[in-house]
Amino acid sequence: MDPEGVAGSVQARPDPWFALQAPASVSLGAVRAGEALGAAALSLEALGGLGSSGAVVIEVEGPFEVVGSRDPLGPRELRRLEVRATGAQGLPRLLSGRARVEVDGHRAEVALSAAILDPKIPDGVRWGHAALGRQAVIAMPSAPFPHRNGPYQDDSVLIFVPDHFTGREGVNVVLHAHGYHARVRDVTPAHALAEQVVLSGRDVVLVAPQGPLMAADMALGKLDKRGGLRRLLEDVVAVLYRDGLAPIPALGEVVLTAHSGGYRGVANMLDAEDVPVKAVHLFDALYSRVSAFYMFGRRGAVVRSSFTWKSATEDDNAQLTRLLASNRVRVGERFTERELRRRRATIGMMRVPHDETVRTGQIYARLLATSGLRPSPLSPPILIATEHEGDKARVRWWSDPGEPARRCVVEGSEDGLAWHTLAEVAVAAEEGVEREALVAPMPWLRVRALDQAGGESLASDRYGATGRRWLIVDGFDRAIDGRWPLPSHGFAAALGNALGEPFSVASHDAVAEGLVKLTDYARVLWFVGDEGHRDLVLDPYEWRLLDAWLDQGGRLIFSGADAAEGLRPDLLANLFGVSLFDGATPAARAAGRPIAALPPLPGFERPDSLDGPDAFNGLDVLDALDGPDVIWSYDGHHGGAAVGRAHRVVFVGFGLENLSDADRAPALSELVKYLK
Repeated sequence: MDPEGVAGSVQARPDPWFALQAPASVSLGAVRAGEALGAAALSLEALGGLGSSGAVVIEVEGPFEVVGSRDPLGPRELRRLEVRATGAQGLPRLLSGRARVEVDGHRAEVALSAAILDPKIPDGVRWGHAALGRQAVIAMPSAPFPHRNGPYQDDSVLIFVPDHFTGREGVNVVLHAHGYHARVRDVTPAHALAEQVVLSGRDVVLVAPQGPLMAADMALGKLDKRGGLRRLLEDVVAVLYRDGLAPIPALGEVVLTAHSGGYRGVANMLDAEDVPVKAVHLFDALYSRVSAFYMFGRRGAVVRSSFTWKSATEDDNAQLTRLLASNRVRVGERFTERELRRRRATIGMMRVPHDETVRTGQIYARLLATSGLRPSPLSPPILIATEHEGDKARVRWWSDPGEPARRCVVEGSEDGLAWHTLAEVAVAAEEGVEREALVAPMPWLRVRALDQAGGESLASDRYGATGRRWLIVDGFDRAIDGRWPLPSHGFAAALGNALGEPFSVASHDAVAEGLVKLTDYARVLWFVGDEGHRDLVLDPYEWRLLDAWLDQGGRLIFSGADAAEGLRPDLLANLFGVSLFDGATPAARAAGRPIAALPPLPGFERPDSLDGPDAFNGLDVLDALDGPDVIWSYDGHHGGAAVGRAHRVVFVGFGLENLSDADRAPALSELVKYLK
């Protein structure tokens, strides 16, 4: 009889086993130059109760050493080794490396890091909250000034870190050089730089040093000299690492931007070749130094430059275009999504005032997004279109330049609440192009990205595809000073489903670039959402396409808050047959229906901070309209809330997405009936 008393009943015990456990990273911390970096513990643990048969093998990369026993690990042993920094510690340095550990075929890689800061960098930096991130203005010893090349004493450097920043591959930086008569504390919010860095979705921090304070001067002091840019950026990285905002103290990729007179400092930084620069973006800023930007662009780097109508930069931009073209660089002239993703050089006119060239149309965000920088793992994919084709829906989205290898998941829903996977698409690390998947038609469609580390992005905008009777055109871009605070929305699908008729969806960029053709559809609902005076309601390409399509018999519903205010009166009259009604103060109710700022759309919870009676000021975002047929009026006021022309066009003076779920379908039914 067996020892347990019953033959064959002995439970087989697993053989002892061995596995290695080690931390993902070890930090030695940050100290001032002249102070000694202490040692840090690297803990190795034997799991499984067996221990190792072979010795511990450690290979160190970088300015570190690992000290301690390399003997085999005993059963369940926890061994603490010491990590020390090597080399001089009397000067500012960024230290990063790795230890590769191997025991009996089990491997672990441990990131090692430390930083030695300039003693003049202040302690106790106050990081305030701003634009979905954290921001500080720091007096930096490596700031452009003070310097012998100018009388300026302001050593301020503004640093903005988006909430979506990870810094897993190092600290990527976009450095902005402002123009004449500027104070960095003022010009940064005026140009909405922090907000646009967030909108770009790049895994990057913004650095904006103070140049000549409120002066007509293009000098950038220390940054004009060799070594100046590297020192400033390494100081920034050291501060972020010390303050726990960057996981590793390593400088990643660099993008330089300049407005107006800031171009000269950027040209000097390119000439100095302190650090490799990924891209340069000039905003009405190319007054001279064409050769510096030509030499940069001919090497295959990304260079974009804009100019304004009859500005002093127009001729130099034309010269830069000719030089690049002579070196077989294909130069685009339109700042469209497709052009920016397919061409590394774009030089074109912006029909806006000089001071608006950094902000209008969120151009800074769009150029940064197509600079070749890695996107944040949280950055949602950008949908192009979801069109119904036969018995399928063709879902298309952009693959960003600089995007690492990852998978994109197309998801569908019947109600916008419960989602399930329809397709997975592998995306290789290559230049940005359109991606697509053919899936089952669904009233709600979206795309998410999954990276190699298992991270999951936010969801894209929600579109849909159930047929081709209507095309919903998504012109809802506004995220600066707008009333919708989230990086994506579901308005297109919500409006499409409220029509009660088969629909497909396209972004307005897809229409403007010819990726989706208006002529394939007889009926279009084009919504632009919450517009402002610095937003482009329709660009010239879009209104020309609309004009030609309407001449061919198309039927249009167009809606947006402040959209009529944002369009030229002649365009408003000629394209839509509408004018603004003078002297009216619209109420926040149209045809008996309340107009709210943020409708409770499926899949979203309204942020608590946006609830309440003060969440929506209807008086400054509703357009009172005049036209041939007033379909809706604002309650108790003159002026139309929705005006029609010849049963072919309806213009709505507020965003239709602001109607409640209950009101949206019957309201759209009335507008559709008018068009019939």
